[in-house]
Amino acid sequence: MSNPRSIDDIKVAYQNLILQYGSGLVPVTKQLIWDGAVGAGTDYLGILAAEELVDIVSDSIEDAVAGGGATKIVIVGQGDDGLEITEEITLTGTTLVTSTKKFKVIYEAYASATEDESEITGPNHGNIKINETGEATHIMAIITETYGKSSMCFYKVPSNKFGKLMHVRFYPAAGKVATGYLLIRKNGEGTGDAWNGQLAAVLDYSAAVVDLRDFPKLLHPGAEIMLLGEVAATTGILAANFEIELEEL
Repeated sequence: MSNPRSIDDIKVAYQNLILQYGSGLVPVTKQLIWDGAVGAGTDYLGILAAEELVDIVSDSIEDAVAGGGATKIVIVGQGDDGLEITEEITLTGTTLVTSTKKFKVIYEAYASATEDESEITGPNHGNIKINETGEATHIMAIITETYGKSSMCFYKVPSNKFGKLMHVRFYPAAGKVATGYLLIRKNGEGTGDAWNGQLAAVLDYSAAVVDLRDFPKLLHPGAEIMLLGEVAATTGILAANFEIELEEL
């Protein structure tokens, strides 16, 4: 009888499970579900045409080495080559600091060091925004005060991996009727306003799971996934998440 496969035989092929979560206020027009969704006029503009340096700033002076909040954050995203890159940034409070690496997309940012370990007031004391350098309206990620991590329903499969979309869930606020949209597009095609492969699911009061039986689960390298939402009458909170299993090519 042959020896069983060890974990070393399979860990190269299997990378990890990506869980992306987003929550925010969405209006009656379709918008990305993320920390920056606070009403009309806040469409997500963080998918850049080409990689750029990014600016990082908090609206609290406490988020700095000499302060009492977050002192460092890690940015996770990709450049033009589609490979995942990370950079740790030392915060300087309300003074802009610029990255040394260039990003085309960012899908996660989190506090990696803090002076405040409280679960109520920490780790970051202010709203930390990351935007394309010199373009304050091109916000690529936000870490809401005290959250410690960005919250955005966007992900781009790295160019050296493929993925399997496992689950998609939407969570409308009580008493709100909302529509959730699962949008997938090929690498760099379109603007994000009219994505290929759109699937809509009407939600009413309680959590719902999008049925993926008629939707391709295989995600090719470079595929971009975004969950958007709109409410029926007035602005309301909508949360969502999705899971992707990544494997090496």
